[in-house]
Parts: sequence; C-alpha cells; structure tokens
Amino acid sequence: MTPQAHLACIAAGTCWVADDAAGMVAGFLSARMWHDSLHILELSVRREAQGHGMGRALLHAAMRRVRQSRLPGGLTLTTFRDVAWNAPFYRAMGFEEMASPPPWLAALLAEEVAGGFPPGSRCAMRWRPGKERCPLFLPLTVTSPVRQFSARHPPVR
Repeated sequence: MTPQAHLACIAAGTCWVADDAAGMVAGFLSARMWHDSLHILELSVRREAQGHGMGRALLHAAMRRVRQSRLPGGLTLTTFRDVAWNAPFYRAMGFEEMASPPPWLAALLAEEVAGGFPPGSRCAMRWRPGKERCPLFLPLTVTSPVRQFSARHPPVR
C-alpha cells in the first residue's frame, strides 16, 4: 500500500488504528469505498501484538461502518486463499469467498496476478451484515502484552 493510498484512507475516514499500552500503533486497517462496498486494502497487526484480538477488533470497526452506511455490497477484500492467517481467518469472521466477484473486484484479482501472485492463489471475499460468526459489538478482552485498545477514526499520528 502506497503512502498516498494510506493518506487517502485517513482523509476519507476509512482507516482505523489499534494502539498498545504505550500508545504505539500495534495494528491498522485501511479501506476505501468502492462502488457499493467498503473494500479492505490492508489489515496489519504487529507480530508481537497478534493473537490478542486486535485484528478482530479492527475488522469489527470496518463492519460497523458497513452496517451504519447500509452498504449493499458489504465489506470486501482480496487475500491468499490457503494461508492460515488469511482466508481461513476471514471465513471465521463471517466472510464468504466470492465465486463470481463483481467486475471491479475481478479486475483487482487480475492486477494481483499481473503483479506476480500465482494464478489461483488469491481470492475475493465479502462480508455482509447478518453474516458475523462472532459477537460484533461486545467489548473485547485484550490481554498482555497489549493492554489497551482504541479504534480511532481517523488516526492523528
């Protein structure tokens, strides 16, 4: 993701940041409105902060935006089909692989192949309200080493 694309997400209010107890960025989700969907460009959590619910919490923030905005296309992304922390994680969060993605999303997958990803290694996925498989609006218990979580919209760092 380019710095310009990230800044555009911040300006659009579609970037959420999770902080650790020291106030340092531990993870972020950047997305953009695309057609009738909110499309995730990147979800990243620092290695030492993984496994404490930050990725789920960041996804929940984006899901809330989709729900509040009543976006008929839901929340979309492209990801690796078989990497354990990619498609299987999103499936557990209620995302479904799209057998026939809309043209704009199929074009993104084609760009990824043109950029060097092996054909068939990536997939398009979508979440729509009502498809969540875990509590959406309940507070998360985040354990050490990450003791504090805040989803800011937009981030100020």
